[in-house]
Amino acid sequence: MLKTGIDFEKCCGCGACVQACPKKAIVMQKDADGFLFPQIDATLCIDCGLCAKVCPINADAQKALVFNQAQYAVASVHKNKVVAEESSSGGAFTAIAQAFADECECVFFGAEMQEDFSVQHRKAFSIDELSAFRKSKYIPSNTATTFAEAKTFLKEGKYVLFSGTPCQIAGLKLFIGEKLSEKLFTIDFSCHGVGSPNVWKKYIADIEKKYSSKVVKFDFRAKARNFATYSSQSSRITFANGKEIVRFKDPWFKAFVSALFKRSSCKDCPFSQQQRISDATIADFWGIERISKNWNSGRGVSLILLNTPKSQNLFKKISNFADVEKFPFEECLKYNIPLREKVVPHNKSEHFKELLNETDFENALLSVLGKQTILQRLTNSFLMLFPIRTQHTITRLTKSITGGGKILLLKVLPNSVGNVVMKKWAKLNGREFKK
Repeated sequence: MLKTGIDFEKCCGCGACVQACPKKAIVMQKDADGFLFPQIDATLCIDCGLCAKVCPINADAQKALVFNQAQYAVASVHKNKVVAEESSSGGAFTAIAQAFADECECVFFGAEMQEDFSVQHRKAFSIDELSAFRKSKYIPSNTATTFAEAKTFLKEGKYVLFSGTPCQIAGLKLFIGEKLSEKLFTIDFSCHGVGSPNVWKKYIADIEKKYSSKVVKFDFRAKARNFATYSSQSSRITFANGKEIVRFKDPWFKAFVSALFKRSSCKDCPFSQQQRISDATIADFWGIERISKNWNSGRGVSLILLNTPKSQNLFKKISNFADVEKFPFEECLKYNIPLREKVVPHNKSEHFKELLNETDFENALLSVLGKQTILQRLTNSFLMLFPIRTQHTITRLTKSITGGGKILLLKVLPNSVGNVVMKKWAKLNGREFKK
């Protein structure tokens, strides 16, 4: 419990309190899982209460926040193919940023992966710098002094675009205040929660040990080359020795979506829901190919929710940079779980953490979730060779033929086709295939 009476366990780690304190009596410190929590130096605290006023999980402070729900869903793919391919989905963040900055001097804030694989918020002054803010990162970012920097720019009359998790945007808005918000534009995303930084470091260390080389780049959401589609759970890992591998159903992502090591506050997040506090929310528009024949999510289609008049007025400008189409709001809820449901921690979370002290990440995961068979892996790789609609068709036909799911797919294929798939899978996973 903080001195202000705010529940420590519900803290989301946004850092607003640290930046609001006039006496610098608050610092962020890591807990056993690597998550940042505020610590107050009682000898410096003057009981001014500013930390409580900007805390997004403080019930009284939340009353100052305005929640809005988008009137419709927008499907979007950036017109620049390079931007679309370098983005986790369809490049919505870049398109919105370009639209917002089209006719004004703007400062951008976003999260960037560092060389040590931590994530840090920082500022940027040009569209060309935004590539560092693209791509999903499934670990928490340190906002450091960025709330205070954004406020300074707003006081100077500059426009500011700030992207972050829903809880970070809540903290930012309380920190900035309503009077300075006219030139502030906020973007959040459909959030699954944030993963443990310490578990993440353990995972990277285990990969480096397994492949006998330092990891120099990790792409959580890899769009594999020469494939008709991509998996949201595929990673691309680049090593110092020049080796590069793509991992389908990456173990880290499998553990992440299973909620084995997420921050405790994520399960009760009041900001990751259909009503949002940000101007715009971005996500994957999963299932869009089932809704409209005009779209194919095989290489990534973004979902944009324009939650406020400020963002709704940008729609035409966004269309200058991205192909867009409006759909009923309800359509985006069908396949986007975080917009419908809260994070539910896995019942074996603590056991998983205990296992990490005894063995490597992948073995700990196998002990908790079980092993995926070679057949399952091969089937997933095979499906990736085809456009998304073809995948749906193949899966339906396979169920009809075998009476089972897609894991039986390879059993009904000729041996020659199966061999091709196995070779492809082995190559992408850095293994040798022997017939």
